[in-house]
Amino acid sequence: MGKSKLRSPLIYAAICLVLVGSLVTFVLGCPGPERKLLQGSQITKKYNVEPTITVVDENGAKEQVKLEKYIEGVVAGEMKSGWPVEAYKAQAILARSYALQLLTKDGTQPAAGEISASHKAAQAYKPENITAPIREAVKETRGKVMVANDKFVKAYFHSAAGGKTAKAVDMGLVPKGQEPPYLKQVSAREELAEAKVKTWRATFPVTEVEKAARDTGVNIKGLKEIKVGRKDNGGRAVTLRLTHSGGVSEVNANGLRVGLDPEKMQSTMLTRINVEGSQVVMEGRGFGHGVGLSQWGAYTMAKQGKSAEDIIRYYFRGIKLVQLWK
Repeated sequence: MGKSKLRSPLIYAAICLVLVGSLVTFVLGCPGPERKLLQGSQITKKYNVEPTITVVDENGAKEQVKLEKYIEGVVAGEMKSGWPVEAYKAQAILARSYALQLLTKDGTQPAAGEISASHKAAQAYKPENITAPIREAVKETRGKVMVANDKFVKAYFHSAAGGKTAKAVDMGLVPKGQEPPYLKQVSAREELAEAKVKTWRATFPVTEVEKAARDTGVNIKGLKEIKVGRKDNGGRAVTLRLTHSGGVSEVNANGLRVGLDPEKMQSTMLTRINVEGSQVVMEGRGFGHGVGLSQWGAYTMAKQGKSAEDIIRYYFRGIKLVQLWK
C-alpha cells in the first residue's frame, strides 16, 4: 500500500507531462524541415516585403518598378503568347528566384538595386508583351521563390535542351567544383517543341570562329579543322577541338557559342561541325545553354496536365518553394 501511494503521484505527474507535451505539439505543430524553413530562415526574415528595383534598358534608361511588375515583364519576354498558364507560373517562380539571387548576391544584401532588361546580362524584360494569362500566372505565384540551403537558387533556364539538360560547370556558367547540387540532368521532355528549336543549321566565316576562340582566351590562327572534343553524358559538346597553324587547342563549346552568336549557334548539342573552305558549318538540336529548366519542356509538361510545381521539381532536386511576401 505504501509503495502504491508513493507511485501514484509520480504516475500522475508523468501523465500530466505527456499531456502538456502533446498539447504543445498540437498547438505549435511538428517543426519539420519545411516549417523550420518557412518560419525561421534568414531569407524570409529579410525579404518579407516586396522590393522595388531599377530596370535598366539597353539604352541605359532606368525605370523603378515593383518586383512583381518586373516578373510580369520577364515572363512576357522569355515565353511566347498563348502558352499554358502552368508553364507561365513555373517561369514566374524561376524568374523571381533568379532576380533575387542576382540582386541580393545570394541573399547577403537587401533585395534592391539595378537589373538589366537584356537577356544577355540577366533576363529579357518586355512589359509591352504582357497578357492577361501572364498577369494571372504571376499573381497566383506572387512572392514564391525557390530556395536551397537557405539561399536563393540559381534558377537557370533555357529554350530547349535538344535531348538532355546540361551541367552548369560544363557550360562555363559556374567555376569548376561549384556545380549547384540542385541542378538535375534529365531528359528535357520537349516533344511539343517547335521545329526550329528541334533542329538548326548555321555557318560562320573561319575568321569569326578564330576571333571568338581568341576572345575566350584560346589564341589560334589559320583554323584547319574543328570537331567535338569532350562530350557530357547526354551527348552535348563540352569542348571543341581546333586544329590550326599553331597546333591543336580546345575551347569551351558554350563559350565559343556565346562569342560567335548564340542566336545562330543555337546550342552545343551538335550533330555536325566542319570546316568547309572559308566557312565553319554547324548543325544541332535545341536552343540555349541547356542548364536548368527547358521552357519547351515546361510547355510540353503543362500541356500534359502537369502543375508548375511538378515542372520545377522535375528539373531541380531538393529545393524548397517558399513565400516571401503576400
